Amino acid sequence: MIQLQENPWALGNTAKDIPYLFKVLSVNQALSIQAHPDKSAAKRLHKDFPHIYKDDNHKPEMAIALTHFEALCQFRPMDQIIDHITHVEEFRLLVDSSVAMALVDFKDLASLRAFFRAMIYCDPDKATSALESLRSRLGAQRESLSALDALVLRLNEQYPNDIGAFSPYLLNYVVLEPGDAVFLGANEPHAYLSGECVECMAGSDNVVRAGLTPKFIDKATLVDMLTYTVGSPPVQRGKQVDAHLTQYSSPVPEFQVQRMNLPPSTTYDLAAATGPSILLVLEGQGTANVHGATTHDVGTGQVFFVPAGHAITFKSRQDETLVVYRSSPNENVQE
Repeated sequence: MIQLQENPWALGNTAKDIPYLFKVLSVNQALSIQAHPDKSAAKRLHKDFPHIYKDDNHKPEMAIALTHFEALCQFRPMDQIIDHITHVEEFRLLVDSSVAMALVDFKDLASLRAFFRAMIYCDPDKATSALESLRSRLGAQRESLSALDALVLRLNEQYPNDIGAFSPYLLNYVVLEPGDAVFLGANEPHAYLSGECVECMAGSDNVVRAGLTPKFIDKATLVDMLTYTVGSPPVQRGKQVDAHLTQYSSPVPEFQVQRMNLPPSTTYDLAAATGPSILLVLEGQGTANVHGATTHDVGTGQVFFVPAGHAITFKSRQDETLVVYRSSPNENVQE
């Protein structure tokens, strides 16, 4: 950060900081069900509860699978939720029967919101009893469970007595294969369950948790902030720019991600970005020459910062494929 403060030109037309966070996640046990507030809510929460919500920014994010990757994303199509309420007794009995039947009868977002609120505020003893009953029933059928019920049982075992184990009955269970990506907008519930991914997001630490966690759950904020949009989240494979470059665009200005895949003994010119870039060498070895300056050796696991306006020439070794991910501000979306 000191170098950026001393060299603001490196940020290009970006404000005063790198607007995104770029990371690799390796998920062995399900991470918490969570959502991130939009900018309006983030400003309000940061002002009212700065000890919990550390900044006033939103946090949309994108996950690009590196391996077989499991996630929960967004509320399911309404007919699927109704089917689970109808056929999974433990799930239905978490809430008052009038709340459950209202959702079955009206099938609207207001009824879904009321059902979710009742579930989140369910009496802990009632929730524990329902989870124990569910765990016992599914455990006895372990060899013949559907993928969804097997997931519910797995979450129940990873997080005993956590009501979040019921969440697959409400949220889409998404399985990504390498190269698949999903974008998660503000105010949408999600959880990463297993696998490895590259993740890019707007620069923020604001998290509102819903379950599968021992950490604080801000129930009131969670219920109020969610969009309750139902349907399957779009999974993208990225846009093939040329033979070696795939671009994963987002609908927000803070970030986009590119994947460069070079076969052995290949030279490739990666065009300059108008904003700051972070490069992650995921696989292989080779060289990189930035803006016609010194040539550097690059290899698996290395991370580089590249100033705005600097093109990079890569060359893979003669015996290895070179795979590099680059994050940068989204040049196709303006604030």
